[in-house]
Amino acid sequence: MRRQLALTVVVGGLLLTGCGSQKAADTSPDLTPVAAVKAASTATKAMGTAKMTAGVSMTVGTKKIDFSMTGPMSLDGLQADLTGKIPGASVGAKQDIGMHEILDHGTLYLRYDAKGMPKTWFKIDAGSAMAKKATGLGSGPGVDEQLKALSAMAGITKVGTETLDGVEVTHYKGTLDGKSLATMMSGLGSGASAPTSVPVDLWIDGQGRMAQLRESLTMTMASQSVTAVVSMKLSNWGIPVSITAPKGAVDFSTILGK
Repeated sequence: MRRQLALTVVVGGLLLTGCGSQKAADTSPDLTPVAAVKAASTATKAMGTAKMTAGVSMTVGTKKIDFSMTGPMSLDGLQADLTGKIPGASVGAKQDIGMHEILDHGTLYLRYDAKGMPKTWFKIDAGSAMAKKATGLGSGPGVDEQLKALSAMAGITKVGTETLDGVEVTHYKGTLDGKSLATMMSGLGSGASAPTSVPVDLWIDGQGRMAQLRESLTMTMASQSVTAVVSMKLSNWGIPVSITAPKGAVDFSTILGK
């Protein structure tokens, strides 16, 4: 269970690997798919903050691991206050495990809530080797990193117009170079290999902002096939983000036996 929780946190780093509101960029229908996607990066970041609803669905060998989280975050990747849960069956537990993550300028704090588990905050220090390898927090990742990646998408095509949570959006597809995940993969150990390319689905709203992002990964880890679908929705633009770093947090490496 310990190893599965660690893997969940590592891949969860991809979700965090993404002031004052400003007017979003013009989304003229005359924009090419490439131009629209690149403009979305600027328009989204200009909003300063948003509510993020994200999830990861992984299959490791024959075992499925899922978790989801939601909460306010700054789009520069410096602050976030997210809560969610990990279905117990995903990590060999008899009950679901609540999860609370706080990101405060490069330090990630985590607390798990389940019967029999201590109500302890753990932290991954941005200056530690584990943080840099596992989540890249040393370089300040977050939604900001995801937005930067949009500019590097290749093979972008327009799928069409759809409705997402009652809002009209435009759906695009493309791919990202798997090398962009090399840092995260290194945190999984020498037996992990990054995918060569990552299929991406992107939904952009009428003001040119990223409304939803979905990435599909296929990789190997310790000779096992690993697939993961990472999804992220942004809404409630300009939502306040108030962070209080937990006191007395325990270094996360202690639960990994390091």
